[in-house]
Amino acid sequence: MSANRTAPVFRTAPELTHQLRRVIDLFPKITGRALEIPADRAEPVNLALVYAFAAHTVEMARGALALYAAGLPFAAVPVMRTAMECAMTAAWLSVAPEQTRSFLYAGAVDRRKALNDMAALRLVDVEEALAEARELVTELKADETDAGRLIRLRMEELAGGAALHVDYRVLSGLSHPSPLMADEWLEQVEQSAAAPLGLGFRERPGLTPAWTTAGLGILLCMVVHAETALDSILPKPRAQSQLRTLARQLGISDTIRLAEDSAGTTADAPPESAGRGQREAKAERPARTPRQQSYDGRAAARGRGRPTH
Repeated sequence: MSANRTAPVFRTAPELTHQLRRVIDLFPKITGRALEIPADRAEPVNLALVYAFAAHTVEMARGALALYAAGLPFAAVPVMRTAMECAMTAAWLSVAPEQTRSFLYAGAVDRRKALNDMAALRLVDVEEALAEARELVTELKADETDAGRLIRLRMEELAGGAALHVDYRVLSGLSHPSPLMADEWLEQVEQSAAAPLGLGFRERPGLTPAWTTAGLGILLCMVVHAETALDSILPKPRAQSQLRTLARQLGISDTIRLAEDSAGTTADAPPESAGRGQREAKAERPARTPRQQSYDGRAAARGRGRPTH
């Protein structure tokens, strides 16, 4: 999805920031009117999920820009990671609506686990909610797939997504306690009795200007992909020309496709090693059932089908 096809037009932090604000301001054009459910959409609740994750991507972009403006680009990294996860999930669901029940199943399992822990601690009465979660897990169990649970597989199912997962790993490493994160707070100094490891402490993280500019570029691509995912499944796209123009200026794909739909092109193809893992993951995935073709949204309407992660 984001493999470079042409050299990007926008290269500096001010340029990227300006384009981010433009694409954020474009979102109300897509969502300003009531979201109609396309007549041919197999999973009616699918559109609601794509909207929610696209909206959250845009909100994370607003938050990241506020942190950049405050001189806190490293604090924006976890926000960027969340934006990428939401954007890629929106993109995946937009082209794989039959996976909606699988995604809801994974959310129901997470909710059941949390409620089980709460019940064990006896901090609050959750029996009614727990009973509903267990019922939903049972109802959706037949639709379980690994991609419904794992962001890596969702990304690998998208054309170019395997390469994007490398960026996601880096953002994750800088978002959680890890040696990679620790490196940003440490610097090499002359070894001495006061510094036996030859390490000193930084008052501010050591991210380079080039890295922080790259972070803005990644974030901009994610907002474009998220908005494209939502706009592309509406009965009548509302921002198609603007999004396509911006995608081309960024040097990224202006459409979202499943990896097997890339028609032999190499512009968005993942590396061979990633493609091999992708094929192996698909081979292990349970076969899709007829139930995946006809989710009527009743669980979501009862408030039990909302994703919890």
